[in-house]
Amino acid sequence: MKKLLSPHAKSKNIKLKIESNRILSKKIYTDRIKLYRILINLVNNALKFTQAGQVIVQAQVEQEETLVFTVTDTGIGIPEDKLNSVFEEFYYLNPTNNSERPGFGLGLFIVKKYVDLLKGTISASSQLGKGSQFIVRVPVALENEKTVFAEDKCVHQTPTLTSSSTARMKVLVVEDNHIARYALTTFLKDRGFEVHEAESAERAFNKVLANQYAFIVTDLSLDGMDGYQFTQLVREWERITAKSSALPIIGLPACDWPEEHTKAITSGMSLLLAKPINHEKIDQILKTFSTKVLEEALTYS
Repeated sequence: MKKLLSPHAKSKNIKLKIESNRILSKKIYTDRIKLYRILINLVNNALKFTQAGQVIVQAQVEQEETLVFTVTDTGIGIPEDKLNSVFEEFYYLNPTNNSERPGFGLGLFIVKKYVDLLKGTISASSQLGKGSQFIVRVPVALENEKTVFAEDKCVHQTPTLTSSSTARMKVLVVEDNHIARYALTTFLKDRGFEVHEAESAERAFNKVLANQYAFIVTDLSLDGMDGYQFTQLVREWERITAKSSALPIIGLPACDWPEEHTKAITSGMSLLLAKPINHEKIDQILKTFSTKVLEEALTYS
């Protein structure tokens, strides 16, 4: 982590320190990838709002069952009455200062989601003009215990389009019309996929945080956050969590107009297929993304 973030810290002339308690002799088990994403987001956030001084990351184990790590910065600080709001989706500390808050305001929101998935807790304290501190506590299993936490892992294999391979692949369907959602889900299940469904972009994003999907198929005219905004949200999440590759997102417009394609490309969609969906269009998705899907987005083990 220090190797990844040190260039950012050095570019701002900020000292990045990582301290750990090495007293515990046994190995601990948790979801390494989720924990890594929590740390990366917290440290990135600290560096973002620190103009001078340092960012310190400390880690220790309490009572051999709880991993505790603290991220402390000497940044701008957070008003006391805003501390509980910083974990909300799309929250910005200073909505008028666009230059200081690139992106969607998702960093701490995503941190909170991952902490919740690990059944942990996160707390924040701060003083304006002096800095902030975030403390994360997550349960862990020790080396001699039988319980080992599930960890995000991909099964890499030679790309093929057999039913046995698609049966191990999760896909997400985002559609607020239950009839259209049922039809699309049926097509995908017929091809052997494990299909997850969401009727809104907000619920879909929560599922993206908790699962490893081969690809996403989304309606564009969703109520509330539409399919374009949902795609931008996923792309922003990929950016701030340092994803090595983009999750394929297929948009389903009601009409196949040129302006829809332009808007889709701008939002970050991978492919646009006009409704109604059918087996031929499912084949087109597989033909377009088969290698990427099978090599990089298969199931957990």
